[in-house]
Amino acid sequence: MRWGLSGVLLSATFFGSWGLCALLFPGLGQDVALALAGLATAVVSLPLGVWAGNQRPSVRDASRRFNRGRLDPDGRGQVVVGEIPREPPAYQQRLDLRQQLVDIRGIAVVTAVTGSRGIGKTHLAAGFARHCIAQGWPLVAWIVAEDENQAMAGMDRLARALGLTARQDDSLTAARKARAWLEVDAGARSLLVFDNVPDPEPVRRWLPAAGAAHVIVTSTSHACEDLGTPVRVEAFSLSESVAFLHQRTGLDEDADAQALAEEVGCLPLALGQAAAAIRTQRLSCRTLLERIKSMPMDRLLLTSPGDHYPDGAAQAVLLALRTVEDADPLARTLTGVVMVLSAAGTFRTILHAYAEHEGNSGGVTCADIDATIGRMVEASLLTFTLDGEAVLMHRFTQRVLRDRARRTGTLDEPTLLAAQLVAACRPTRADMWDRRAVVKHLILQTDALWAPAVPESATPTTREILGLRIWGDHALWTIGDALLVLERAPQVIADCRRLLGDDCEDTNQARYGLALAYGALGRHDEATEMNQNIVDWYTAHRGPDHPMTLNHRNTLGNNYLESGRDFGDPARLQAAIALHEETYARYKRAPRPDDALALRSAVNLARAYREGGRIREAVSLAEQLLHDSERAVRRGEESALRLGRPTLWARAVLAQAYAADENVVAAMPLIEQTISESSTEYGAHHPYTWDYRLQRAAILQQAGRPSIAITEIQNAVAYFAEIQGEYNASTRQALVQLADTCREEGRLPEALEAYERALASCTHTLGTDNPITLHVAGHLTELRNRHGSRPTRRVRRLLGHRGSA
Repeated sequence: MRWGLSGVLLSATFFGSWGLCALLFPGLGQDVALALAGLATAVVSLPLGVWAGNQRPSVRDASRRFNRGRLDPDGRGQVVVGEIPREPPAYQQRLDLRQQLVDIRGIAVVTAVTGSRGIGKTHLAAGFARHCIAQGWPLVAWIVAEDENQAMAGMDRLARALGLTARQDDSLTAARKARAWLEVDAGARSLLVFDNVPDPEPVRRWLPAAGAAHVIVTSTSHACEDLGTPVRVEAFSLSESVAFLHQRTGLDEDADAQALAEEVGCLPLALGQAAAAIRTQRLSCRTLLERIKSMPMDRLLLTSPGDHYPDGAAQAVLLALRTVEDADPLARTLTGVVMVLSAAGTFRTILHAYAEHEGNSGGVTCADIDATIGRMVEASLLTFTLDGEAVLMHRFTQRVLRDRARRTGTLDEPTLLAAQLVAACRPTRADMWDRRAVVKHLILQTDALWAPAVPESATPTTREILGLRIWGDHALWTIGDALLVLERAPQVIADCRRLLGDDCEDTNQARYGLALAYGALGRHDEATEMNQNIVDWYTAHRGPDHPMTLNHRNTLGNNYLESGRDFGDPARLQAAIALHEETYARYKRAPRPDDALALRSAVNLARAYREGGRIREAVSLAEQLLHDSERAVRRGEESALRLGRPTLWARAVLAQAYAADENVVAAMPLIEQTISESSTEYGAHHPYTWDYRLQRAAILQQAGRPSIAITEIQNAVAYFAEIQGEYNASTRQALVQLADTCREEGRLPEALEAYERALASCTHTLGTDNPITLHVAGHLTELRNRHGSRPTRRVRRLLGHRGSA
């Protein structure tokens, strides 16, 4: 709101001043009138900019109820993290087991006596979690931990919900902070659940070693009992099973109900599915029992060593599915999708995507899909999460249905469909920042699709999933999680090479994801080498003027531009200028030029001119770009509209060019208008907007307003550290700008602190030998010598053998 009002007032000041000059001084030249109008606007823009941006950024996260890791003094609300299953119909409280959970101080490990699934471990833990929520416990966190990545991601999510990520919040560091908070600050009314842990290793490092928090681990592995105090869950007793069937079905058939319960092993999950079949088909317990016994399990399911559940339980699952499929054919499609996706839950929007799928020949709507989901929940094949946004399928049910599909050779079809539905839910690049949670959920589903078996050949299904994995790395880079891309991309590249070969576009796109991460983190040499190889491949296979070739040449030019700037290397800057000049010329010569891509190429060329010291050329090109982009927008040209806000790029680069030309009067209103437009288009707390605010800070310092500039940079540092992490490149660059500005203005203690933080970021992501690290370390050493202070222990530890820093 403040930014929008500021933009209106600035525009009114500019045009009002221009009009007054023309009215009061008719003989005044137009150039002079425009200069006076710009000066008036610049004077007004400074206080307006401070007024609009004087509030520190806050993250709009409904789950954030904590302040510096502790509950607010007024006790506002509670934090609930994760997809906690809803209470199933006829839920058996099992109060004796719940009391054991209440009485255990520390870590309770819920295991099955038989080691089988479907015995009620998860629902016991979920029932306790729901009880804690109802009792107002300040923290209830639910983390599915089937592998170490899921466990770490869950702890990362917990740290964000607790408000612990104002600093060092890459996934690993944030997870460690969550564990530390649990050990020191969590009260006795805090609950953390790790669900479905296969063995101790995925969670061992994340379990708090001290503290008052309740921690529950559910597992089928008795090896996990060494993690804490065991709570061993058995199947229902016969009396509990009969009572459950009576409650769910309304029938009073004790003998037949007992026989049915024995046939399915008294497993709660199988009993629920049996009861659903009885109720929906109006069967007797005896009739259902006969049907279960008649199912040919040896021809439907695979057997594996270590299976401890009775055949009757699997038969009950298949019978429940058959019952729903007979009443609703859509159930087979949706069940097939959910059975191959993550057991941690599936957003309903993924299932809704089937309404627009090309295979939907029956005109199925989202309402139809929701109705079918309801029938599957009624049949105990699915459950809802507490918020109703996702559905869960029990792992035992997933196992039975996958086994049936493998035995009948029908697993590939639902896997391909699930991958296509996940692909259909991908946000556009412009929306990714605001939909970061969706991006990470889709990556979770992609991992689930790939994980069951390593494919040996490239099929349409494996190609679809590989495409999703490649997209996932590009999307993570877009939302600023380049460190996670470094962990994931090498395996994606290896799988592409193994299945598709080196000479394949998808393999090169997988490499491109890693190259983007290298560039974002400041590992410019690796990024440049990889992008050069990608440009060579596209030049050879698509031609030098193909849009994809030119797009990758743009990226390569930016690698040289950013490395030349960060490394202080004029030769790289000249290489960047040459690349961008040739790329822009090729765009303009194209038979059907893409104006959007050509504009981006020209913006990059103007940036290269400015960084390379060719200021007049930068100004001239940027002025022409702004004129052309504003004209395209006024005409409503499709290419301009496809850019979203094309004038943002042109106006920002022109402001930078004017500032480099020491024309602060012209630069200030341009950067103010850019910030206003970005706030309207993307949001006042979007990274793009904060990048422009950092540019404004540099212009403010140049205009002789260093105090305002430093405040602006400090706000930007706080924002980037909170949202993207202490070790993110944006945070590091803002810290270096803060340190440089404070050093130039004589505020040495603040400069020292900022340099130390920047050095920690550099050594963490770049190592001690990277030119950026050496640049920061050099400034820190020089400043400490001027300040007369010795290097701190932290600095000596960061640089190791460079202890003199």
